[in-house]
Amino acid sequence: MEGYLSKKSRLGAAGRVWQRRWFVLDGTGLRWFEDESKRGDAKGAIGLAHLESAGAAAHKSPTRFLVRCRASAERGSAASVYDFEAPSSAAMGRWVEAVGRLVCARGAREGGGGSGDAALCGEPVEERLAAVPGNGECADCMSSDPKRQPLPAWASTNLGVVFCIRCSGAHRKLGTHLSKVLSIKIDRWSDEQLAWMERLGNAQVNAELEAGLPAGVKPDLVSSSAEQVEAFIRAKYELGSFLAGGDGFVPPAPRRSLQEVGMIEFAGLLFVQLVAGSHLRVPNAWRTASLHCEFRLGERRARSRRCRGSPNPVWGEELAINRCAADEALLVRLIGADLLGRTECLGEGRVRIDDLPREQPTGVDLPLLPSSESARTKAPSLGLVLTYNPLS
Repeated sequence: MEGYLSKKSRLGAAGRVWQRRWFVLDGTGLRWFEDESKRGDAKGAIGLAHLESAGAAAHKSPTRFLVRCRASAERGSAASVYDFEAPSSAAMGRWVEAVGRLVCARGAREGGGGSGDAALCGEPVEERLAAVPGNGECADCMSSDPKRQPLPAWASTNLGVVFCIRCSGAHRKLGTHLSKVLSIKIDRWSDEQLAWMERLGNAQVNAELEAGLPAGVKPDLVSSSAEQVEAFIRAKYELGSFLAGGDGFVPPAPRRSLQEVGMIEFAGLLFVQLVAGSHLRVPNAWRTASLHCEFRLGERRARSRRCRGSPNPVWGEELAINRCAADEALLVRLIGADLLGRTECLGEGRVRIDDLPREQPTGVDLPLLPSSESARTKAPSLGLVLTYNPLS
C-alpha cells in the first residue's frame, strides 16, 4: 500500500511537528520518503520484524492512528509508538487493516499466532459474530459477494453491527461517540463486547433503523461513490432518517479529498523465495560475470542480490511484492551483467497469481524462455517457492 500520510516528528528544538511524507507498506515493512518522486532516499523505516500492531487513536481525530513497534535488542531501542494521520478516516481504516494483515501474515509464516488472547482474537471472534442473524453481509451496503465487495471484516461495538471495509470509513467519520469501530480479524475483543454484539446483529438493528425505508427502495450503495455511502450512513445512524416515521432526509454527499484520490490500494502480498537456477548456460565469464533476477507485478518490482555467473547458481533469498487487483501474472526475468556493469536479459517466465493456492507455500519450477539467440540454453529454469496472502 502506498500514499501520503502525516507523521509526527521526533522531539526537537521546535517540539514535535507534523510532517507530510510518502509512505510505502510492503513485505519489508513501512518506509517513508520526502515525497513520491524521491523513493530512492528513505527518510526512515520500520522493519517488518519490528512492527507489532496498528490501531485508531480513538481519543483523538478520526483520521489519526498509532503504529506500535517491538523493542529491538540488536538496535538497542525500546518499544515505541508512532503517530500518523491519514487524509480521511476511510484511508486511515485501510492503513490500519493493511498493517494488521501484514503482521498477521508474518506471524503465520513464523509459525506463531502473534500477541494477544487467542480466545478473543481472530477466528473465534469471526465464528461467534457470523452466527448472529444478518451478519453474513454488510449492515449498510448489504454486500456479500466477495467479487464485488469484501465480506464484513469490521464492526461497531456499540451499535452492534458488522460491515465491510468501505463502510467502515464512514462509521469512523461518525466519531466514537456514535460508532466505535473494531476489526473482526485483528483487534482484541472482550467477552462483554462479544456478548453485546450477539444480542444485537445486523438483522435486528436494521429492522429498527431502516423501518421507514419502503421495501425495495434502499439505494445500491455497492455501486455508489464513497461520498454517497457516507451520506447514507450518517442519515441512518446519526440523524435517524429511516426510523419508522422518519423524514428520510439524506444530507448532501461531502466532496472527496484530492489526497484520498491519490491513494493506491493493494489486494495482496506475494512472498517469493528464490532458491536456485538450473542449466543456465551463460555466454562466457566476461560477458556474464554475475546474475540476478527481477520480479515484476504490475508497476511494482523487486530484485534479487547478484551472484556469480554459473550454470547452476544458488540464491536462497526471499522477497515480497504487493499485488493490485488488476495484476494477473508475476513476470520473472534472469539478468546477466558483464564486468563493465552492462546488462542483458537471458530469459523470462510468467506465473499466474490466481493459479496459486491462498496462504500456502507452493514450489514452482519455472521454465525460462530465451529472449535472444545468444542466451539460448538447454531446459533453463528457476526454482521458486511462492506464497500469496490476499489482504481481504
